[in-house]
Amino acid sequence: MDPTELTVVGARAAIAAGELSPVELLDAVLQRIADRNDELRAYLWVDEDGAREAARAAEAAAREGDDRPLLGIPICVKDVIDVAGMPTTAGAAHWRREPAVDAVAVARVREAGAVIVGKGNTNEFAYGIDGRNPHWGDVPNPLDTARLCGG
Repeated sequence: MDPTELTVVGARAAIAAGELSPVELLDAVLQRIADRNDELRAYLWVDEDGAREAARAAEAAAREGDDRPLLGIPICVKDVIDVAGMPTTAGAAHWRREPAVDAVAVARVREAGAVIVGKGNTNEFAYGIDGRNPHWGDVPNPLDTARLCGG
């Protein structure tokens, strides 16, 4: 089983059943990012250390019977939403902030047990749906790189 092919529901069930650990799932996701991000440009920032720490904590919590809905699930946060400790550029070349606190949405998914892996590329200031970005590179569809991620 390739953990990166699981749905969120499937991954959560495998973690709850002890068939997959959050650390194993994260390792698979980080390997997929390493293998494909040069081609796909999907991630602008990856917080490997922070994600590993969160995955280890989720693994310990799972062993204790924690049943939060996103426990151990790695997620990517679009680069228009603040994640403490990671820059927010909104896909722009000359605009950047360094947030000290998570956006409410990020805080809520963390509370639900999610593992924040990094920040995802976006149209500049999220102005569009096609994944075109002249500063960080266009994001193609991972299943057919001749197409854009929005179609």
